[in-house]
Amino acid sequence: MFSIWFISLIALVYLGILFAVAGWADKHKVLPFKGLTYGLSLGVYCTSWAFYGTTAQAASNGWWLAPTYAGTILLFIFGWQLYGRIAHICRQQKLTSMADFISTRYGQSSSLSGLISLISVIAIVPYISLQLSATAQSINLLTNRAPTQNNMVLADSTFYITLLLALFAILFGARRLKPSEHNPGLIASIAFESVVKLLAFVGVGLYVCFVIFDSPSDLFLKAQQLNVPQQVQATKSPVYVYIAHTILGVLATLCLPRQFHMGFIENNNDTELAKARWLFPIYLLLINLFILPIAYAGLVYFNGTDVGHDTFVLALPMASNNAGITLLAFLGGFSAATSMVIVSSIVLSVMITNDFINQFILRRSQLNSSSRGLDKNNLLHARKIVIVCILLLSYFTHRVLGESNTLANVGLMSFTLVAQFAPAMIIGLWWRQATCKGAQLGILSGFIIWGYTLLIPSLASGLGIDGLWLSQGPWQIAWLAPTNLLGLNLDSVTQASLLSLGSNCLVYFLVPLFSQASLAERLQSNKFISQLPEPRLNTTLQPLNYEDLGALLQRFAEKEASQLLVTQYFPADQSKWKQPANTDLEQIVEREMSAVIGGASAKLILDVAKNEQRQPLEQVAEFVDEASQVLKFNRDLLQSTIENIQQGISVVDSELKLVAWNQGYKQMFSYPDDALYIGRPIAEIIMYNAVRGLFSSHNLKAEVSKRLAYLKTGSAYKFQRLHSDGRVFEMQGNPLPDGGFVTTYTDISEFVKQQKALKQANISLEEKVSARTAALTQANEQLSQAKQVAEQATVSKTRFFAAASHDLLQPFNAASLFCSLMNEKTQDTELAELALNIKNSLSSAEELLSSILELTKLDAGAFKVELSEFAIKSLVEPLQNEYEALANEKGLRFIVESKNVMVKTDKALLRRVLRNLLSNAIRYTQHGEIRFKMLVESDQLAILIEDTGIGIASKDQHSIYQEFKQLGDKPNAEGLGLGLAITKRICDLLNISLVMGSELGKGTQFTLNLPCATDLVPTQMNNTVKNPETELGKLRIWLIDNDENVLNALKQLLQNWGCDIATATGLAQLQALQAKLPVPQLLIIDYQLDDGITGLDVIREAKLCHLPIIVNTANHDEVIREKVLDAGYPLLYKPLKAPALKRMIKRLT
Repeated sequence: MFSIWFISLIALVYLGILFAVAGWADKHKVLPFKGLTYGLSLGVYCTSWAFYGTTAQAASNGWWLAPTYAGTILLFIFGWQLYGRIAHICRQQKLTSMADFISTRYGQSSSLSGLISLISVIAIVPYISLQLSATAQSINLLTNRAPTQNNMVLADSTFYITLLLALFAILFGARRLKPSEHNPGLIASIAFESVVKLLAFVGVGLYVCFVIFDSPSDLFLKAQQLNVPQQVQATKSPVYVYIAHTILGVLATLCLPRQFHMGFIENNNDTELAKARWLFPIYLLLINLFILPIAYAGLVYFNGTDVGHDTFVLALPMASNNAGITLLAFLGGFSAATSMVIVSSIVLSVMITNDFINQFILRRSQLNSSSRGLDKNNLLHARKIVIVCILLLSYFTHRVLGESNTLANVGLMSFTLVAQFAPAMIIGLWWRQATCKGAQLGILSGFIIWGYTLLIPSLASGLGIDGLWLSQGPWQIAWLAPTNLLGLNLDSVTQASLLSLGSNCLVYFLVPLFSQASLAERLQSNKFISQLPEPRLNTTLQPLNYEDLGALLQRFAEKEASQLLVTQYFPADQSKWKQPANTDLEQIVEREMSAVIGGASAKLILDVAKNEQRQPLEQVAEFVDEASQVLKFNRDLLQSTIENIQQGISVVDSELKLVAWNQGYKQMFSYPDDALYIGRPIAEIIMYNAVRGLFSSHNLKAEVSKRLAYLKTGSAYKFQRLHSDGRVFEMQGNPLPDGGFVTTYTDISEFVKQQKALKQANISLEEKVSARTAALTQANEQLSQAKQVAEQATVSKTRFFAAASHDLLQPFNAASLFCSLMNEKTQDTELAELALNIKNSLSSAEELLSSILELTKLDAGAFKVELSEFAIKSLVEPLQNEYEALANEKGLRFIVESKNVMVKTDKALLRRVLRNLLSNAIRYTQHGEIRFKMLVESDQLAILIEDTGIGIASKDQHSIYQEFKQLGDKPNAEGLGLGLAITKRICDLLNISLVMGSELGKGTQFTLNLPCATDLVPTQMNNTVKNPETELGKLRIWLIDNDENVLNALKQLLQNWGCDIATATGLAQLQALQAKLPVPQLLIIDYQLDDGITGLDVIREAKLCHLPIIVNTANHDEVIREKVLDAGYPLLYKPLKAPALKRMIKRLT
């Protein structure tokens, strides 16, 4: 029906969607609808058996609800207390797997966890191969390929699907070191697959009932006509089979590793469990809703053919040539298989690495070994390798046995084997006398019977082995036959379940009668078994109050945990602490204390605190037993730790008796074998060393007494001792918290020799260093003096140029004003051109002087950056109008490409930079074009100014930003070569990147890079209409300036515009004008007047603040600008420009 490539593509696309869902969930961490997602993730229970095997069961037995799912529903309805208790224990103990759960219950037995992990692999690998077989079978059915067509592994699409599933499991299941850490990516993907397979199965069921057949009634009527119910009744299994399978369903829900992981390890809280309690049973009912109709439809539709019952879900839509429903059915089965394979491989990898590989390494390593199992990286790598090995083993198991067993048979075999964990898991939650040995032997006995009655017959059938003895029994003993053991005459699964679980439980109950549980097992059982009220908590005992419990926590528990417990459970008002505490809080405190001093000790201490008159013998024995075990363990741990230290170490107790030492201590002092033993007084050892002559003093008793005094006072000490043999030892002693002393001995003989040699070398070196230091000090002083002279010269130069430029601009201001007046007077005369040339020369001179002033201010750091946010177009458009005309005058094309972005910088300084670069571009370009472009990338704006001019030679490019460096070789080049120097300094001041690229004869490009914002609201057009310039009329204007030339020039210019002018050079003349003339309509005043008086001072003294005022100055200092603007007056810089002055007068009047 489909090609193998198309089906492979569909499978790859589906797995890609699965990757995307898992990746999204991993990225967002917190899943939406957590309770719903958790409940759906339990759908991993429904494998390809749910899709194909249940219809085969229904076709043979007429079951409308698969018994294994019926068992799960019954567990969620009637066994919810058991399910919730297991989930609570897993969260509380932070367990990682089912093997971890059972082994922790029985004293954290590593051998038990390893056994469970190994049996889990044996149980689950065939089950995984079952999923791969189902996938391969469905692909073969869709592509009309016979199973023999893909004998080559590399030509088998199932092999590549297996590798992809391994990759998924590694990416989303082997990245976290702690398996107890929740995996949102895995949960989300499994929940997604649960939805897919439910929709697919329901979709196929609806299609069969209402499209292939007219209705369910029509379907069952046609089945009646073909005697299908009678055929099913003839092949139906006995009732006990349904009951046995139902019990297996209950046990498998608890004991399947994948189901245990999704149900208990991935659970976050009781709220999720409450939602799953009703959601999961409904999910199982829905996915079982159409198994009987599909089974009947297959029996009717394929009556008389050899179509397998396992394939009805796929075969029915294929037979009706509906490609869409067929693909939906394939995806449903594929999702059912992949979800089980992914979760099972992840869980098995955790169990194998944690409970088998790592435990094996730990057993081989001794306490004094540096190996402590797999480290973090190796553990994760091991999990990845195990995942690949498990899936490859499952794949090859599928190729060997996949065609010989039905889906239902393989699934029930796995269920029967994992059910062997149930007695140890379930009964251990109530029976305190259960032992680890009983659990181990019980599981082993059940495993052996399972292997004999189910595994061996299945392997013999799969491998084609003639096994007559399987039915007749070994040595012709019929009651030993694997297929009918003990002559029970039951079906194979029921027989194996009954015998294996019976043997398991029998051994589990009998072993504790001959072997009692160890202390560790009894202590661990307290964490799993519900604590019933004990005699020590009855009414005959005085209950403890909050204050008593707080004191016990302070003495016997960890500080941080105690503070947290007090915050959560104790009354906030301490005056209520005298009230009796409840029993639950006493148990919580006991559990917290047991984490530090042990369970039996905590229990005994609480009894003593409650003034119990009689201490039970068992409690005291447990207390002593536990204390001795802890002491022995601590001593062994201490001994194996200090053996790995190179120094000699000796430890004495509070009675100054030797309790521990290492071989380094023994060899360092050459003690004979019988000299050191636990409990020997340290005074005897010290006297032994004194008698051997190890001390330099002849007063042996004094030496011994001195050393014992150090130990008795408990004071730390550190000193060096020279022995008679010439060796030097450093001895360092420190007291122990509860009395006693630990002393370290280090042989520093070689170090002392090296120290003496180093001391001699240091003396010689210090002499050389002193001489060199003196020379360097003198050189540094000379260098500092030279630096100060240079800096002073630079400052003086800067001040000189600033003052000179200011003084020169004053006469240029007057000249500029006279020139503006001349230009207006000589219009349409032969002097007009002469006036224009004078004006241009004055402009050039003014520009040069302004550049000098600007450069000196940049060098002196006098510029203050005024940051503002503005649209770049507001800066570009005026520049375009100005320089487009200049370019057109030279016959150059002027190309502008602007962007609608916002920038934040100093607008005036950025305009100065762009004007310098545009002026240079036009000045040095004779033909071609000027390009003024902008590019936006991400949040960066690049401003490019390009020309097709003379370019810059490579040898000159590194010096173009130097002062007085002119571009080109023209002897009459304009300017002083300050423009690029100023541009570079301004860019550095604004943190704007300036990049230059040029090629001689082809042109130059300058690029400015600065941040921008692109998400703009379109700029509104300015609707203000500028008033055209007109004559000023008879305005009364007073001029105040201390320079007569400036006053005359400005007076004549304003009179030419029709204004009535009066002048003054200072405050005295201004007051005289006030006395004889009416108040003016405008005041134009210079900022810097004589005797240090400013124009602002004059305005204040003359009380003319209410008039419109224009302040002008030749000083570009930012301080002056701020003072004038703060006073509320406009500021114009000298030399005054006639058009600018006229516009300002019109605006103010």
